[in-house]
Amino acid sequence: MSASSAEMMGFTKRLALICDLIAATIFVSLFVAIVAQTTMRYVFRSPLTLSLEFATLAFIWLTFWVASCMAVNDHIRFDVVSNMFPEQARRLFGIVTNLFFAAVFILGAPAAWDYFQFVETQRTGSMGISQQWAFGPFFIFFAVMPLKMLLNVAVLLSGSWKVRI
Repeated sequence: MSASSAEMMGFTKRLALICDLIAATIFVSLFVAIVAQTTMRYVFRSPLTLSLEFATLAFIWLTFWVASCMAVNDHIRFDVVSNMFPEQARRLFGIVTNLFFAAVFILGAPAAWDYFQFVETQRTGSMGISQQWAFGPFFIFFAVMPLKMLLNVAVLLSGSWKVRI
C-alpha cells in the first residue's frame, strides 16, 4: 500500500468517524426530545409542540444523514436471487443498476434544486425555521448518492471489484 493510499484510508476513516458522531448526536437529541415530550404529555398533562416538531425533524435528519454517510456495502440489500448468479453476472448487474440509479438522481437534480429554492421562504410550524434547514439532509443525500454510485461503478470496473458484490 502506497503512502498516498494509506493517507486516503486514514482520511476516509476519520470522515466516517465524524459522520458517525454526528449521527449519534442526532439520535441522542431525538431520544431526549421523545422523552421530554412523553414526560410532559403523560406526567404533567401539558404536551410540548416544540419537542414533537424537533423529534420529527431529528428523525428526518437522522434518516437521510445516515443514508448519505453509509458505505454502499453497509446498506441493506436483498441478495437472495442475485447470489444464485455467477460473479460476473452480479458484477454486470451492479454496474447497470448503479448507473441507472445514478442517472435517476442526476436527472432529478434540477427538480430537487427547484424545490429546495421554493421551500426557502416556508417555515416550520412550531420552531419557525426555514424548510431548507428542516429538509437539508435530503438534499445532501440527493447530492451524495449519485457520486457514491458512480464510485461504486468505478470499483466494479476495476480489479478489486469482488469486494463490492
